[in-house]
Amino acid sequence: MYKDKPGVFKHIELEINTACDLACFGCDRMSDVTTAPNMKIEQVKSFVDESLDLNWEWERIRLLGGEPTLHPKFKDICELLIEYRKHFPKVFLQILTNGIGKSAQYRQWLRSVQIDLHAETKSKDTQPHWFNNTRITPVDRDPNVGELKPCGIFGIRSCGIGLTRHGYFLDGAGASIARVAGHNIGVMHLKDVTWDAMIDQSKILCRICGHWNPVDGSPLVTKKVKETGQITGKFWTEKLALYNLNKPVLSVLGED
Repeated sequence: MYKDKPGVFKHIELEINTACDLACFGCDRMSDVTTAPNMKIEQVKSFVDESLDLNWEWERIRLLGGEPTLHPKFKDICELLIEYRKHFPKVFLQILTNGIGKSAQYRQWLRSVQIDLHAETKSKDTQPHWFNNTRITPVDRDPNVGELKPCGIFGIRSCGIGLTRHGYFLDGAGASIARVAGHNIGVMHLKDVTWDAMIDQSKILCRICGHWNPVDGSPLVTKKVKETGQITGKFWTEKLALYNLNKPVLSVLGED
């Protein structure tokens, strides 16, 4: 059984940017349809400092985007994580790249500092065959759907909680949903990232998350883009139109 206290989560994904040199339909960070400012290096440093202050021993810290290698301070951010690893040498540091970006430029250096460069290889103008259609949500499939429990990408050692410039979220996909849909529910301090806090977020986000996928074969099961075509459901059609007219204002990490 979990204990609802800081330190329960072991994996985290830092979404340091949303800029990407591809535009894959259904990107769960909305990089194909939206843009957002980069995380500042001060925000990443705050994460490292809080982790050390709380003696929070991460098993895996992953940097992603967007395409993280496009961040202008990419190397500086990596060096902050290397500093964390000096205190917790067992942590696995990883970069998730699309295989394009500037990954070739950094490959040798990352190898030399023992940071894993993991490529989910993609190509321009080719839809990744494994992409779920995250633009069709549970509320599209069942307008009467109520609160949903988090799916398999959430958990102590699953994909990991997400950290963006708008705070901590139960996962990275949920962070993107909150940013675009205008839910100002990011947790601003690591000490407040508890199981119950993340479950409270799920009550708002999971019903509008196209990544949400049951394991019981219910009719709410997510389909691949290759099955549905590049179709956006009613919820995201409306929300994206509103977002492009007037971007929601959310709290920013370090400015609370």
